[in-house]
Amino acid sequence: MIVGQRWRGDMAYEKLILAANEIGRDIHLNFSGSCNEEFMHKLALLFKYGSDGREPYTKPTPNPVWPPLSPNLRLYLEHGNEMGWSAIQPRAWHEDYKKIVEEKGEIYKILNHDGAVEKNYFTGLMRYHAYRTVRMSENMRAVWGDEAMGEVIRVCLFGQYERWFQEGLVQFINDYFNNPRYVKTPRPPNEILWASGPAVYYGSNNVFMDSERRYLVNGNFESARVPVGTPVLTPSCPGWQFEGTAGIVDIHYPRELAIKSLPERPVTYRVKKKSVIGIQFKVGKRDLFVYDVGRKVLRGEKGRVNVTIVDEQGKALYSSKHDAFNCGKLQGKPVTFHHVEFCGWATSDSSRIGVWRLQAGKRYCLVSETTGNLRMPAPDTPLAAHPAIAIEGAVIAENATLYHKGIRNAKLKKISGPGTGFPLLNFHFAFAREVKPGIPIMPSNPYLDPTWAKGGKGKSHIPSYHRQGGKAAFLAGKAKMWQTFTIPEDGEYALVFTANGSINNPRSRNGDNPFTITIDDQVVWNDRVGAGRKPNGGVFQWGTSYIHLKAGRHRLTIQSRSPNPRDVVYFYTMHLGNLKDYYGGPTAKNFLAAGEATGQTQSRFEQNAQLCTAMAQLWGLVPYAYEGGTNAGGDWNGEKVLYPNQFKWSHPISKVADNQWAMFWHKFGGANAFYYYPGFVYKYLYRAETFMPWAAAIERAHTFVHEPSGPVPVPATFTLKTPHFQGQPGSTWEGWIHPFTRRYAKNISRVISVPGAWKGFVFRTPRAGWYHLQLRTKGSGRVTLLVNGDQASVTGETGSAIALRVWLPQAVHAVRVLNVKGKYELDSLTISPSP
Repeated sequence: MIVGQRWRGDMAYEKLILAANEIGRDIHLNFSGSCNEEFMHKLALLFKYGSDGREPYTKPTPNPVWPPLSPNLRLYLEHGNEMGWSAIQPRAWHEDYKKIVEEKGEIYKILNHDGAVEKNYFTGLMRYHAYRTVRMSENMRAVWGDEAMGEVIRVCLFGQYERWFQEGLVQFINDYFNNPRYVKTPRPPNEILWASGPAVYYGSNNVFMDSERRYLVNGNFESARVPVGTPVLTPSCPGWQFEGTAGIVDIHYPRELAIKSLPERPVTYRVKKKSVIGIQFKVGKRDLFVYDVGRKVLRGEKGRVNVTIVDEQGKALYSSKHDAFNCGKLQGKPVTFHHVEFCGWATSDSSRIGVWRLQAGKRYCLVSETTGNLRMPAPDTPLAAHPAIAIEGAVIAENATLYHKGIRNAKLKKISGPGTGFPLLNFHFAFAREVKPGIPIMPSNPYLDPTWAKGGKGKSHIPSYHRQGGKAAFLAGKAKMWQTFTIPEDGEYALVFTANGSINNPRSRNGDNPFTITIDDQVVWNDRVGAGRKPNGGVFQWGTSYIHLKAGRHRLTIQSRSPNPRDVVYFYTMHLGNLKDYYGGPTAKNFLAAGEATGQTQSRFEQNAQLCTAMAQLWGLVPYAYEGGTNAGGDWNGEKVLYPNQFKWSHPISKVADNQWAMFWHKFGGANAFYYYPGFVYKYLYRAETFMPWAAAIERAHTFVHEPSGPVPVPATFTLKTPHFQGQPGSTWEGWIHPFTRRYAKNISRVISVPGAWKGFVFRTPRAGWYHLQLRTKGSGRVTLLVNGDQASVTGETGSAIALRVWLPQAVHAVRVLNVKGKYELDSLTISPSP
């Protein structure tokens, strides 16, 4: 299949069709988030009839200048890529939706047909994604005809893992486009769509090869004798030797308070709209390094407010993360502090603590959001500052908010004189300490993050050995450290280390000091700390390539190369990992954890596969994945952790793990999966079979015969005690019973009373044939029994037995019990072979 997600905007679709025809491959096309109806119609014509190079033909044309899609190929259509939830959305598409909300025209009426959008902006954004998918489907149907839909034209709608998107969007399509109240020709979702699904990434249960074995001596440097809060060059440190401007630093630097006290003052200053308020100050003759920011929450404040430090123009430091303070929990309490972090992207889904550098002689603003219609202490309140800073006055940006890049929608203006400000904000800082004249040493203290000791927050996986400590090794400029270690058995090994760097170049995400790591004479790392989503300054885990080592003595050497001694890299903990602890042995038992991309819920892969396939099957859709494969490090942890990617493409066990992954996905009826991140290097296509995921895929294409075995086989009887699903018009995730954990069962009632609400079950027929379904319910009203979307159905009175006979192939199927009128309580649903 040719995937048109990354097809260049200056390349004509005619060439994409020509390439597909030439090599005999289907096309998966991610069509534009902002294309109009004319574009959709012409796209359908182009693929159906070809074009003259300027306009598509409108009927079959002999000897077309550019041919149509070959009749033996299929076209898969997806609206954009991860539209709605992802941080990589095109801004123009969001602006389109914003305009729709403001104008409240026909499209808005469709999205808000049940009033849900006026209550929740994001719900409307997601529905707009579904709406545009429907419009492309309708344009394709108008040109290609009914018979081509699903057979040749395959329109897909995707969601994010186990979140409500996939189910909620299909439910919206059913609520509106399958409803004669709203449309002339109602169609169920499986006539509009061919498939729905998620990404199906899998990973390792032990991504950083954590174990109790310690091959390195003193990998956390705790045995070094170093005074508290002091850096020492080439100290005595068991296991380690140092050369040049290398050494150990105790990271417990004394912290200073920026504003000595925040006086209590009457709340006389009124802020009418949600705004950003703060204190402007100038740093003295020495750089300051900020550990945390603090906020006093006033009585009456509600919701969450963010606090950060920005420059004079309102831009955040180092794409730094601002942190939310929960007003409801902090009202009337003294100033609450939160450690500062670095933001690698638009979300904060992992631990990323560090220190922020404030440069000598520059102006900054310590700022916070406020809720609207709020009375605050006067901005001209006198404040006693630390001698290291000079307060220049209070500032405000009206009708503004904070985000990871700073202040949005407005500029700061000063509203009081020197030495005064809002008595609500504060921060702690420290001074760097020189190990030699001109060589400042300023480590972070990651252990100030309370989640660090628990393994980190969100998608972080901080190895247990790396969770406690108080010292760090440093390499300043050109320097070296090394040790000799012993391993007891032959194997494949890589170094995992927790580190960050100095931030002499604030706008760079990469560290200041490049360094090389060698084991014996083999280079396993030649880079800097810092990456796009793991920006320098934040403390993260990194990993080298793996190499094969024989049992015995070996030497680890780390050598930095910057000519500037002010460029420093800090190592807080390191351990040598055995690759067996990553993949778990010949059967790859450590694999098939959740894939760890952004938004991945904390689940087992099997749980993820079952739920996401069911979301499609309950509507008669094909469970289809738009991305997938090994993603052990994930969006956050994976950058510059080299051995997972090396393992993925090169290690024989990777092939075992990949086939195991495919078995799990197909076990519940999943139809396919793609390999995306990191991408395959296509110049090696001529020897694709030497790359393990491709070798696994080639093997499956020739030998793989696997019937789904996960869902319950029939004959079977389902009751309310059976793990099942539930939804209703306008539903989101809360409308589900989770088939494994049941953790959302608090939102589920035994009695279904909402018209259009349903309960659903997924089952497996071990052989093709006729099957008998019998439904028993209690209550007063009417229910409809639906099989595979609308393949077969029967409606009857609640309280009476309802039966249906249907022919089903050997496959996974789904049934929904839909409330038509009144209410019902399900007693049992029995499915058995029929003579």
